[in-house]
Amino acid sequence: MTKHLPTRLLALLTALSLSLLFTACGASSKGQSSETAMDAEAEEVIYENTAAEAPADKANSMLSDPLSQASMPDGLNLKLIWRANLSMETLEFDKTLQQVSALVSELGGFIESSSSSGGSDASGNYINQYASITARIPSKDLNGFISRLNDCGTITNQQLSSENISLEYADTEARKQALQTEYDRLLELMAQAENIDTVIAIEARLSEVRLQLDSLSSQLRTYDNLVDYSTVYLDVQEVRNLSGTNATTIPERISNGLSNTLYGIKVFFENLLVFLVVNLPVFLLLAVVILLIIWVLRLIRRKRSQKNEPVPSAAPPKSADKPVDSPDKNNR
Repeated sequence: MTKHLPTRLLALLTALSLSLLFTACGASSKGQSSETAMDAEAEEVIYENTAAEAPADKANSMLSDPLSQASMPDGLNLKLIWRANLSMETLEFDKTLQQVSALVSELGGFIESSSSSGGSDASGNYINQYASITARIPSKDLNGFISRLNDCGTITNQQLSSENISLEYADTEARKQALQTEYDRLLELMAQAENIDTVIAIEARLSEVRLQLDSLSSQLRTYDNLVDYSTVYLDVQEVRNLSGTNATTIPERISNGLSNTLYGIKVFFENLLVFLVVNLPVFLLLAVVILLIIWVLRLIRRKRSQKNEPVPSAAPPKSADKPVDSPDKNNR
């Protein structure tokens, strides 16, 4: 009788696992049906509340209050993950980054990652700076964060999206509860075990269940973190003139045009000066080489000219025996 005890115990454990599995599946299906019905009811409530609004008013409402869609009646345990993509322009880049960082900390969020580029390069040329920031903001403060960002710079683009994970969350919770029930039952069987083989079999199953429970608990914590903290992707671009502030009158257009022209001339001469100073050693070396080449060419030309000069011929010798008669004697 004792010999067949582990076999019967294993059969009992198998039957217990199958029954708990069926129970979890039933609970999950029931939870999914319930969540589907709640989602349909929630969508109907949203539609009824917004159907009377004009399309333009509806769009403005979604941008000004992105979380208004998540305002559901009591009892609807929605799990929404909010994400925001924002683009911003600023005239004071460093100041804007400091303000954004302070605002994130003030609202209880944190900066998950950030990167920046631009500024003065190796040649001294200035390039407008750019930064990309990924921040996590408490979902309840997402509206306030976006509104207060307008004090840090000019928002040029704004996109909001949400992901409903209510069904996944409910299914994960149901599976965790089923495994927890099995875990508690295995502990009870462990207390009643009378031989080492039974203890080993129960401990092996306990280890498997414990690993699955840890995995599901980690998944639920991840869901909770994504739901509680919205993800904001913010791009900050340094500009000289903000978008949307173009002049409309002729004097303003002339003033802006002259300002841009003078600024371009200033930048050109600054870059030219930097280029000349940076490359001065190269220019000096080239000047020395050019002067050396000119000197060599002149030397060669001088030697050639000396070779081509004609040699002067010798004068005929004068006769000493016959004196030359003067013209006066011949006339006589």
